[in-house]
Amino acid sequence: MYSSKLKTYLIFYVISFLILFLFRIFVVKEALSLSFMFAFMFSFVFPFFFYVIGLHKILINYFDNQYYAKQDEINFQKNLRRELQRKRALSEIDNENLHYQNQLRIEYIAQVAQIHLHQYLANMYQQAIINNSTQNELTAQKQLLELEAELKKQGLI
Repeated sequence: MYSSKLKTYLIFYVISFLILFLFRIFVVKEALSLSFMFAFMFSFVFPFFFYVIGLHKILINYFDNQYYAKQDEINFQKNLRRELQRKRALSEIDNENLHYQNQLRIEYIAQVAQIHLHQYLANMYQQAIINNSTQNELTAQKQLLELEAELKKQGLI
């Protein structure tokens, strides 16, 4: 902001100096006091005239807009980088969450399968007991052999 004001006033003084220089070359060749009077006028009055008509605001806005456009571009690039980093971090978190959810599902399925296996084995055991108590020893023996084979297969015996 301050640099735009400085640039604006430098432009005013450069324009004033050029007008004074041209006036001195073409109009006043011998009147030195008149030259100093015009130098004073162009050094102080002419920039004040620009200030009064509002030309300084136009130039300040022009320089500020250039500065703000550069800052907007820089901020846009920073925000874009931050957004990409945030999305990458979120995708990594999502991948970790998915991995964790899959592990929980696997453990849950293993527990459910173990419960069902135990229920299956318990049902076989109950059937063997029922068959044994109802004098169906051959069927009970067959079921007990199946039960023992299943327990060996599961590594429980």
